Amino acid sequence: DRLLFLARCEGSPAHEPVDLAKIAAEVAERYAGEADARELALELQLSPALLEGDPVLLDRMVANLVENAIRHNVTGGSFTVSTGSDGRDTTVTVSNGGPLIPPESVDRLFERFYRVDKSRSRSTGGFGLGLPIVRAVAEAHGGASHARAPSQGGLEITVRIPMRPPATHA
Repeated sequence: DRLLFLARCEGSPAHEPVDLAKIAAEVAERYAGEADARELALELQLSPALLEGDPVLLDRMVANLVENAIRHNVTGGSFTVSTGSDGRDTTVTVSNGGPLIPPESVDRLFERFYRVDKSRSRSTGGFGLGLPIVRAVAEAHGGASHARAPSQGGLEITVRIPMRPPATHA
C-alpha cells in the first residue's frame, strides 16, 4: 500500500485550499492513543498554514511525520508538531526526542527502505517508506523536506511547501 501511495505522489496532486494546521491537529488526535501508550507528551504549536494542495497526500505526509516521532522516541519522551507560514511558504515541523542519529545517516533517512537501526525488522520497525513518502509529497507540491539530528538525540523534520502550486507548462 505504501509503495502504491508513493507512486501516486509522482502524479499531479490536486490543488484545493488546505490548512496544514487543521491537518496536523486532526493527525495528532488520531495518534493520541499511540502517544499515550508510550507515555509521550505532545506539544502542538499550530499557526495557520494555508496552501493549495492535495489534502489526502498532505494528510499522509503529516501522519508519517507523527508516526515517525512516536515510533522512534523514548518511552516517557516528548514530541512537538508545529505549523506556520511566512507569507510565501507554509511549514510543518515535527521534532522528537529519541536515540542519537549518526550525522551520516540523516540525509539517508529519506531514501526508500533505509533504516538507521539495521536490527529492526519489518514487523517491528516499518518498511522504511515513511520519510520517502514525506519527501515525495513535499516535492509533488513544489516543496522540500529537511531533517536535522540534534546532538542530544532525536530528530527534527521540516517540510516547506509554497502556498501556491508551482506553475505548470502545457
